[in-house]
Amino acid sequence: MSLALHQYPARVPGVSVDEPAAKARDNILRLVGEVAKLYGDPPLPEPQVQVCDRHIGPGYAVVSELERRAISLLAREEGILLDPVYTGRALGGLMSAIERGEVGPGERVLLWHTGGLPSLFQLSQEVMGDA
Repeated sequence: MSLALHQYPARVPGVSVDEPAAKARDNILRLVGEVAKLYGDPPLPEPQVQVCDRHIGPGYAVVSELERRAISLLAREEGILLDPVYTGRALGGLMSAIERGEVGPGERVLLWHTGGLPSLFQLSQEVMGDA
């Protein structure tokens, strides 16, 4: 909503961790509508909501190689910890998008780290395996 309100030319793709893209998109649009009401329903163009559901995997909080690879890379290269449920899957989705050429060389990217570290420790065996 903020991007549309301020006419900022950026795209904000999302990575769904547990539901089909269409359902996640509907939930996002519903939330945008609720927030817009709080601001007096300003006239806004239809939000351009992009949701990728390619990485739902075997289930919610079920750690896959996607999350393991992303968590390991960021911890090793930057010293930043990610949880395996949300931010690990989001970075894994971003890494996949880069590998598929959906993010171009030199394109600026912001990955919003939303926390969630308790699940990293709760699921440490699934993340680290026998390492």
